[in-house]
Amino acid sequence: MAIANRQFLGAAAWVAGVAIWLVLQLAAVAQWENPSYDWTKNYVSDIGNTTCGPFTVPGGESFYVCSPGHDLMNIGFVVSGALTALGAVLLWRYWPQSRLTRIAGTLFVITGLGRVIVGFAPEDVNITMHMIGALAQSPSSVAALLSAIAIRSTSPALARTGIALGALGLLGAVLALGGQAGITAFHLGFGPGLPERLSSHPMQVWLVVIGTAAMASALNASRRSDIPATT
Repeated sequence: MAIANRQFLGAAAWVAGVAIWLVLQLAAVAQWENPSYDWTKNYVSDIGNTTCGPFTVPGGESFYVCSPGHDLMNIGFVVSGALTALGAVLLWRYWPQSRLTRIAGTLFVITGLGRVIVGFAPEDVNITMHMIGALAQSPSSVAALLSAIAIRSTSPALARTGIALGALGLLGAVLALGGQAGITAFHLGFGPGLPERLSSHPMQVWLVVIGTAAMASALNASRRSDIPATT
């Protein structure tokens, strides 16, 4: 497969993965039963919880959970995670080749596989595997940060965006871990759902941003290759 084609497919996988995850998440939340889902308090994984009733994440807070659309959310976890990992593999040669990009690519794959585990092991079905999957996603902001640093000389504006998103994700990870350790001040006066989203959502934005840029780059490369050489 030509490099431009691999690049386009990998970038498209990243963009599609985020879109599918977002659409299915919103569809599942729309079916949530009273009390309504709280985006700042409830965990993201609560949307994939398969039963109704109080649920407590180990070390976390207890919330009433009732998500009839849990299958949609868990499908979203699995599909988006698989596409994240696939995109990272296909885009391996898109990045300037260096130790940084190899680490970033590996972390993108681990993040994607972690999300797949989360989808196959909802929190109320197998909390141990669920937590392993969730933990595997924790380096996602590091992946975004390293990949952005790697392109700072060739795409400075894009790199600055990635660095900002990676830094925001790292801040969210610190807040989420602090809250998980019982320091409720790390919830910023809201709940664990907010820092959890601050830790994970910046990478989703980065996947769309860099994925869109890589798709455009691949299309431009294909157009140039189609232009007949002149003498």
